[in-house]
Amino acid sequence: MDANDSRARGVPRKVFSKQRKAVQYISADSKLALGAEPTKYIVICNSGLALGLTQEDVITLFAPYGAIEAVAMLPDKTYCFMAFNDESNARTAYESLHGIATVPHTKHLLVLAFAAELPKVTDPWATLPREGPPGLIVLEEFITVEEEDNLVKFLVWDSPDQGTQLKQRQVQHFGYEFRYGTNDVDEKCPLKQGIPEQCDFLHSRLNKRGFSQWNFFPEQLTVNRYLPGHGIPPHVDTHSVFDDPILILSLHSDIVMDFRDISGRKIPVFLPRRSLALMSGESRYGWTHGIASRMHDVVCTDGDKGLTLLPRGERISFTFRNLRRKKECFCSYPWLCDNQKQNTFRQQLTAIEVEKQFVRKVYEEISDHFSETRHTPWPNIVEFCKTFKTGQILIDIGCGNGKYFGKHAENVSLLEIGIDASAHLAEECSKRGFEVLNGDCLNLPFRSGIADGVLCIAVIHHLATHERRRRAIQEIARVLCKGGRALIYVWARNQQVHQEMSTYLKQNRKNRHAHGKASTALPSQNENECHEGALALPEYSDKTDSYDHRGDLPLPVHVNRTDFKHSDVLVPWKLKGRNKQANNDNQQQTYFRYYHVFEADELKRVCIEVPQIQVLETKYDQGNWSVLLRKLP
Repeated sequence: MDANDSRARGVPRKVFSKQRKAVQYISADSKLALGAEPTKYIVICNSGLALGLTQEDVITLFAPYGAIEAVAMLPDKTYCFMAFNDESNARTAYESLHGIATVPHTKHLLVLAFAAELPKVTDPWATLPREGPPGLIVLEEFITVEEEDNLVKFLVWDSPDQGTQLKQRQVQHFGYEFRYGTNDVDEKCPLKQGIPEQCDFLHSRLNKRGFSQWNFFPEQLTVNRYLPGHGIPPHVDTHSVFDDPILILSLHSDIVMDFRDISGRKIPVFLPRRSLALMSGESRYGWTHGIASRMHDVVCTDGDKGLTLLPRGERISFTFRNLRRKKECFCSYPWLCDNQKQNTFRQQLTAIEVEKQFVRKVYEEISDHFSETRHTPWPNIVEFCKTFKTGQILIDIGCGNGKYFGKHAENVSLLEIGIDASAHLAEECSKRGFEVLNGDCLNLPFRSGIADGVLCIAVIHHLATHERRRRAIQEIARVLCKGGRALIYVWARNQQVHQEMSTYLKQNRKNRHAHGKASTALPSQNENECHEGALALPEYSDKTDSYDHRGDLPLPVHVNRTDFKHSDVLVPWKLKGRNKQANNDNQQQTYFRYYHVFEADELKRVCIEVPQIQVLETKYDQGNWSVLLRKLP
């Protein structure tokens, strides 16, 4: 587009300077060709999702100039793209808006350019699929216009005795009252108003449409009245209270309902007027659903050839439910299950106490001796440290006495930061000149995406539930930059692979003799270093075999340097001659640390549960399982 023509239309000179700089930046950032040569693709150079511009704003801005084919909103970007069906429409929009109109919700002049194509966007906000999450079925024209009128007419909204006024909607309940404070119903207090007779068609209509398997006779009905601009926050119908399925009948107005899964993926689903949505299985238990508060919805035009804005009208929804007789729910979606969340919460409380008593307190007591026995780095971990380049950031989570600091390649300078739960060990590292913080692996004190590499050696096996172990790996993924790598080591339950004992077992003289003379030689490192995170003893004593259980301890006590008989155990650490209250140097004090020892592939499976990371490699290394991870771009 000729600059002189644009200036003749009153476009300020500064807009062209901004356009030139923006085109250079966006071209390099998006790897797309941009310029002033007209195409049907337009880029808004100075606003996008990162600056609060929405897909609805883009459609509102450009819809007057022709049919819109697509809108591409890029996560975390200050620019976005849109496409017309026809190039002439794009030219008209450019001439009318560039440097003349303002960015929605601001006073800044629009800076536009043409693009050779749209970026490939997998973001679900960019399109509006008609199909929803698994288990969701939308039956269009489920009722007639006459039935819709009958359902609306018996509702009375103006009387103070009818319904409840919530923040963004009015509600009425039938059968049982839904209690919003506790998200449940009181089965002992049914309402005088049962399910209205106007809804009697529901069972036979479902059978007629081929959904007789549920034999659905609703026991509870919630009617919601939404005015334009109103919505409802994302939620899931309480698992332990309501059975499967949940039915939603939409009256008076179309709507877009947003479904989200555990990863945050969003699928907007179009619910036409007089349609019935059946939420069953995964869509009922494993996804939240909600309605955004706005005046318009983005929807596909006829034939899915483009996007347009659909104004909202007053909408009334009927949500039909049946009560769940068995209050315990053991579905496959514990993150949204109230029953399993309560159990998990109780487990978390127990886990926190176990870790506090048998990990954190113990470390503080044995920190001096622990530091003495931790001085020989493991070769595989050192090789990982040597893969990083000058200026990169390497974080060691559970760094102990800092034995892996400074193990990078020659002539390479890394920024190495450590964190450890033991204040004494963190202080020891600081005395040695290392940058170390005292903190928690479940809540790392680092901003997201800061680290090029992460070490986490002999830490995660001290966490007492699967959920807490997964959360620790989530934190590792969070602090890694895109493409960053992490190396994690944990104790393995199986200490013998291919009939070869781990070094941990070989420290037991009985094991060495049973295995034969060929296996008596131990590695050159200090014998207390035989196992990453091992509860080392100053010297082996046959008396340790007497430890197999203790009535005053919550878990089985492992016999040092023997095969593990349980997945969750307490392992003794004896400080011979170190009892501060003992005058006899031969006396010893025994501490017990909690361990969860990992089965084959267990660590890998936990890692796979965490979004955005890829397991590059899994290894068995002398009684330890290790995984090498990469954060996906």
